[in-house]
Amino acid sequence: AIESKLGEMRYASAEVEIKLSSVLAEQDHVSRAKAELEEKQEELRKASLEITASLTSKQARLRYGADESTELHWDSDAAIVSTIRGAPPAALRSFILYHLHLGFSCMFLFFDDPTDSGIDTA
Repeated sequence: AIESKLGEMRYASAEVEIKLSSVLAEQDHVSRAKAELEEKQEELRKASLEITASLTSKQARLRYGADESTELHWDSDAAIVSTIRGAPPAALRSFILYHLHLGFSCMFLFFDDPTDSGIDTA
């Protein structure tokens, strides 16, 4: 009877080791996938910043009639960047005045709708 119980315990122990090994392998897989996801998110963040900088530069060149050879200089070290859709004119005006009051002299407002009435307010 003792030998039988000992055999059952060894079998159960082996099953636990197999399940533990499987769980550890799954955890390793999840950790690698998480690291890969974080890496991809960082790549997307960098690409987004590059696209934003490129668009901002192109918009400024169009607005001020500058060609590609003209160097652009901004008045401050910080800027406000915002996407806007359907903001009431009073709220948009308040947003702009608030940030001007804080000392920002450069704002990049991207309107989702090219016919947005807030464009005239800005």
